[in-house]
Amino acid sequence: MAGLALLPWEWGNGFKESGKPSEDTSLALPALDASCHLTGSTPVKGLTGRMQRTVELPSPAGTGVSVFGWSEAEVFGSADASHRDFADTRAGAKRCPAYTDDASGDRFSGVHEVKAPSVAGADEVYAEEGTGVFVLADGKKSDPLPYVLLVARKGEVTFDVYADIDDGRGIAAARTYAGEAMRTLAIKF
Repeated sequence: MAGLALLPWEWGNGFKESGKPSEDTSLALPALDASCHLTGSTPVKGLTGRMQRTVELPSPAGTGVSVFGWSEAEVFGSADASHRDFADTRAGAKRCPAYTDDASGDRFSGVHEVKAPSVAGADEVYAEEGTGVFVLADGKKSDPLPYVLLVARKGEVTFDVYADIDDGRGIAAARTYAGEAMRTLAIKF
């Protein structure tokens, strides 16, 4: 599992680990409830292994983070279980175009599916874009930041890549970072 999630250098020059810990192998994950709140930690049906790594690209001035991202690999007991989880991700965006992460206080809006890029070897690919307002370490909130989430499924494995941008370059830069990260992950399929 550890070899499937991207290391900081695989995202590009200057990226480093983000958060403590920067790796997460939990098999219980937050889920969107009926009122569009990301709550609790719920075991994911059929999930047998998971690795997520978070990264950041410090701003050139050294005063914050220019790009935040994560990559994740989830292994399921069957391709059907992986497909169900993939479909649940897609359905969440349709059901909840705005939601709040109850654990962090982060708020997401404008959540919508977009045309997914082609990913070599994938059985299914999903792309989502939106805006996040994040609670920072000092308790203040970030400005609204554009983000991109890409999900590719190959058999019983699902690969996710997320990137948000905080340096004014906008959604196009988030697409570029997420797309490059997914292309790097696809080599590992």
